[in-house]
Amino acid sequence: MYEDYYKKFLEDYRYLSTRYDKYTVFLDFLKLASFSMYNAFKKSDEIEKQYLTVVSGYQKDDIKVFTKMFGNLIMMFETKGKIEDILGEIFTREGLGNSRLGQFFTPFHISNFMANVVIGEKENLEQIIEEKGYISLSEPTCGAGGMILAVAKVLKEKGINYQQKLLVHAVDISELCVYMTYVQLSLFGIPAIVYCGDSITMNMNYYLETPMYFLNSWRFENNYEEKETEENQKDNEQEKIIKFKEATVMGNCQISLW
Repeated sequence: MYEDYYKKFLEDYRYLSTRYDKYTVFLDFLKLASFSMYNAFKKSDEIEKQYLTVVSGYQKDDIKVFTKMFGNLIMMFETKGKIEDILGEIFTREGLGNSRLGQFFTPFHISNFMANVVIGEKENLEQIIEEKGYISLSEPTCGAGGMILAVAKVLKEKGINYQQKLLVHAVDISELCVYMTYVQLSLFGIPAIVYCGDSITMNMNYYLETPMYFLNSWRFENNYEEKETEENQKDNEQEKIIKFKEATVMGNCQISLW
């Protein structure tokens, strides 16, 4: 079943790629998927404007193709049967990487090996959960989110519910990587805040919270207190960027992929 949905997804993607630039098609698909999931929880007027801006660049029938792609992608995640870097594989297979910038993704089996080495014994993880309530993970160059997915996979194998006991801080300077990570973490149900920005200078352009973050926000309320008024939205955004700096620079994350 997975192979059938995978094939249909690629057929639709390649069809649109004959009509538009293939990199732009992939990026716009990820944007539309991300905005759709995000706005189901946040109801952001700005995100809605960005959605409509992307849609305006395509004919009506082509938008229907994007919808089919999203449906097939969801079914790929449903039928895969295990956690894997699905979008990273498609990205590599379709030659969307920028070799001039050294943009290559770690094969998932390598990520899985590294995750096993990094996260340690189950007893240590359970102690962290007992003390703090959850495990926090920092990934400053997330790519398609492969390393994060590998950590989630290992946690699941150790009997730890990553959907409730893991909070991810992910960042990448590439807009396409940010949306790839956001889509994958969202569809695998991983609570995360995904930032677009520079991990070295800590200048962040924007961020998106995954659906599972919203559903589990009460678990993280001590770190991320949501402000209800529109007037305080910018202060809230700045607060989350400050918290990201604390988690990565000051070593407050229990697991860091630096």
